[in-house]
Amino acid sequence: EDAVHPTDNNLYNLVWWVFISMIFYFVVPALVVTFGQRRSLSEIGLSFRIENGFLKLLALCVAIMLPLVYLMSLTSGFAAKYPFLKIYNGEPYLGSTLLVWELVYFLQFFGLEFFFRGFLLHSLKPSLGGYAIFAMMVPYCMIHWGKPMPETFAAIFAGIFLGWLSYRNSNIWMGLV
Repeated sequence: EDAVHPTDNNLYNLVWWVFISMIFYFVVPALVVTFGQRRSLSEIGLSFRIENGFLKLLALCVAIMLPLVYLMSLTSGFAAKYPFLKIYNGEPYLGSTLLVWELVYFLQFFGLEFFFRGFLLHSLKPSLGGYAIFAMMVPYCMIHWGKPMPETFAAIFAGIFLGWLSYRNSNIWMGLV
């Protein structure tokens, strides 16, 4: 119940941001692919083919990224930017509002992966081949401008790595996970 009162938190604003993001990251590109390119969405990253060794790669990525993310979370730049969800009424942070926000935020990540590692990468793949990864990485890095500098630089490497995963597996799921 506390999650639905706009004076108690900024959840409404965040949900609106995710809604708009989904229109431009997913709905518009999906329409372009379906009606403009006349391709199936499975051709640009929504196939469910997962390569052998996915769990090993996922475990390795988590083992590397969790400590790095934790260490970065201790810096003043990250503390000033995150978390996005703000609670104003004294409600415990770990509660229903956070759960709703995390479920909605997942949609934003899905849209982001679909747009960059699906739509952009796989639409450019026929003409650019492997260079499509780098073409996709540039605007991906640009959406990180204004965030803490380490995150912006990390977006270069993450964009290339996640792009490589999608290019190789023809899906966005590994990057989304």
